[in-house]
Amino acid sequence: MSEKLKVLILEDVPTDAELMIEELAEAGMTFVSKRVATKASFASAIADFSPGIILSDYSLPSFDGLAALKVAREKCPDVPFIFVSGALGEEMAIDLLKKGATDYVLKNRLSRLEPAVSRALHEVEERRERERAEHALKESEVRYRTIFENTGTATVIVDEDATIVLANRQFERLTGFSRLEIEGKKKWTEFIHEDDLPKVKLLARAVGKHSRTPSDGYEFRISDSSGDILNVLANVAVIPSTKRNVMSLLDISKLKRAERERREASLYARSLIEASIDPLITINAEGKIMDVNSAAEATTGVPRFDLIGSDFADYFTEPEKAQEVYQEVFSKGVVRDCTLAIRHVSGRVTEVLYNASLYRSESGDIQGVLAVARDITERVEAEKKILASNEMLRSLTTELVMTEERERRRIAVDLHDNIGQTLALTKIKVECVMGQTSTDGVRKPLVEIGDMIDQSIQQTRSLMTDLSPPVLYELGLTYAIQWLCEQIQAQHNLQIVLMNDFKIQVIEEEIQLLLFRATKELLTNVVKHAGAKQAHVMIQNVGNRIRITVKDDGIGFDVSGIGQVAKRSGGFGLLSIHERLKYLGGLFEIESKKGIGTRISLVAPRRRKNRKGGIRHDH
Repeated sequence: MSEKLKVLILEDVPTDAELMIEELAEAGMTFVSKRVATKASFASAIADFSPGIILSDYSLPSFDGLAALKVAREKCPDVPFIFVSGALGEEMAIDLLKKGATDYVLKNRLSRLEPAVSRALHEVEERRERERAEHALKESEVRYRTIFENTGTATVIVDEDATIVLANRQFERLTGFSRLEIEGKKKWTEFIHEDDLPKVKLLARAVGKHSRTPSDGYEFRISDSSGDILNVLANVAVIPSTKRNVMSLLDISKLKRAERERREASLYARSLIEASIDPLITINAEGKIMDVNSAAEATTGVPRFDLIGSDFADYFTEPEKAQEVYQEVFSKGVVRDCTLAIRHVSGRVTEVLYNASLYRSESGDIQGVLAVARDITERVEAEKKILASNEMLRSLTTELVMTEERERRRIAVDLHDNIGQTLALTKIKVECVMGQTSTDGVRKPLVEIGDMIDQSIQQTRSLMTDLSPPVLYELGLTYAIQWLCEQIQAQHNLQIVLMNDFKIQVIEEEIQLLLFRATKELLTNVVKHAGAKQAHVMIQNVGNRIRITVKDDGIGFDVSGIGQVAKRSGGFGLLSIHERLKYLGGLFEIESKKGIGTRISLVAPRRRKNRKGGIRHDH
């Protein structure tokens, strides 16, 4: 024993206790002992000393052995209790043994003490070992019963004649029968679908021949209590040292249904792919084609089995761009409306709109890219025609505006050369007549006529200026805008701060006219709509371009409503300015916020690009 035996001695005579100790020591036992003589000290020693065996006298002055036995059985029922007494009748000894004493030894025969102690200790150890074994067996039964009930699969134990002797809850749920209906009453073969019964019996015989080797999963069908057919995967093994088998059944009906649905979905998907008029391809992670549809074969002129396994980028007119788009799919997950072109083996090129996205397995792993190419050849041709038409319209608009400007100039010149000169000569003649008469009745009407001629001359000059400001043609854009600012400031009480770059080189007439008219339109808008107190006009020479910026401190407006502003303003209009600048290779920049003001910049080249076919093009 790893620990010394603790011997508690209940004895009121010290010498008798010493004799017991000597007897045990002479027998070679290793122990420690404690002697007590009262009920209180006995109870305390049981609690504190924790004895391995109790030796007790039967007769004590204030506490007898029977009462001590009762205390010991309550406090430490597993500890052997041996009476060591001077005189103890046989009937009394038997009665004490019946009441729980382990043994008894007479004081005059202490040689029997060590064998009695050893025997008692041995009996305790055997009892404890038996209790441990019983406990372990119960735990094992509980554990295996728990495992049996909670395997997650329908499990049964089958006797030699195929009768089910034990079934778990999962088997009840699987079949729809209760254990009372199953255990000892049904054979497991009764559940097998009649068409699968022959192969299941072969399975049973195979298990019998190889009793030590569990069978691998074996698939068959069973019928439940309602007659429904279920697909199951069975594993069977022989229980060692018995003629019984343990069988577990996994319901795979949902799995089989899912497999069937996947097959059907795959066929359906393939039908959809083939039904598409657009080329469809699947590409793996290495950029190799995994599958294509008939439209892809027709667009490339290459048979399907030659396409599969080849590099998808080889069929595009720009392989590097196709590869870039393919890599973009992996970084973004999807690519939308990318323009590419596919080359046919005959050399024919098909313009396509390329869309692609990642496709994944059921577990979420990336399998590759699914790409579709929409043929937009007709659309591209139509767009080219529309662009050409737009270009023609812009050119015609420009020519129309220039024709209008030339007509304005012609009318202004006619006004100056004809009406203006006529009015001037008329005024001179009136003044001559006035100098030759002194009659008030004649002189007064002549003065009134002279005033009317002066008014007509001023109106004619104003009309000439509005139609075609002479300063624009005689002094150029910068002086013309300076004159424009002075006119608007005088007429509308709007303070205009002008920053003018007089070092600007010669500007082509058409561009000069556009910038002057656009600046006038912007300042007119400020007067009519902005509610501004001050405006700034800045003319800058930026390389080969002219930048004119008009800024005000007015109410501002929502830039998204620029179309409505253009409609309100009439004349050139902001949209018209934008389109003409764009056609000339310039820029139109606008910034505006309600309550803050507006800033608009006009940027134009000093000279137009070369004409080609009567239409000017920007490059």
